[in-house]
Amino acid sequence: MTRSAVGPSGRGGGATGPHEVDRALRELLEEERIAQMGGQILLGFLLAVAYTPVMSAAYSQDHTLYAWALVITTAAVVLLLATVPLHRLNFGHRVRSPVLVVGHLLSLSGLAALAGGIVLSIRLAARIALPEHEAVLTVVASLLILIAWLVVPLLVRMSARATTADGPLLEGGTAGARG
Repeated sequence: MTRSAVGPSGRGGGATGPHEVDRALRELLEEERIAQMGGQILLGFLLAVAYTPVMSAAYSQDHTLYAWALVITTAAVVLLLATVPLHRLNFGHRVRSPVLVVGHLLSLSGLAALAGGIVLSIRLAARIALPEHEAVLTVVASLLILIAWLVVPLLVRMSARATTADGPLLEGGTAGARG
């Protein structure tokens, strides 16, 4: 009963059976809880900033930057939360593999939007509080996100593939079924 599922990339390498799909879906939902909380906190701060005297005295460019930070962070929160109704509305309909693939894509999109929201928020804060350091702070935040969220995970994947002939190892130590 274990048939190979096509992974999110369309090349295979997805979960290989119902237990692996269940595990992968649980892991996706658990990982998203962390990202959701970060996005919601950032969105809350952005919403609160609108009512401060600093924002009412800010330049038009700052208001535009604020609006983009708010819209992109809202998109991030919506995309990261979208996996929950996706899972709930399809619960019991035996569509876990498609839910996992779509949830994976929603999660990646949400993380990309969250990265954009963080960078825009750092830039906005720097423009208002430390205008002479705006560029440096924006570049540092962008590089930190790029390295921590993209480069390091891809290096881990490449390292794991290089160490096994059949692909990355699962936590249980078996090769072949990829997570």
